[in-house]
Amino acid sequence: MSEQQTEDRQRRAAIVLSNPTGFKVCEGCESIIRSEASFCPLCHAYRFNEDPKDVIEGAILIAMRPSTIQL
Repeated sequence: MSEQQTEDRQRRAAIVLSNPTGFKVCEGCESIIRSEASFCPLCHAYRFNEDPKDVIEGAILIAMRPSTIQL
């Protein structure tokens, strides 16, 4: 993972960490999305985990690993 990618993922994680109740974790692909979403834009799942502790844990994990999504 390049330094730019690492910084971008860490910046996004910081946004989630500053307001974990504004996000939720997709049960299908483990992506973190805004709480207003009714389905995941990546995998189209509609089941989510909204527990702030799990959102925080997910944000930390995602910030440390390379992206697995191919756009």
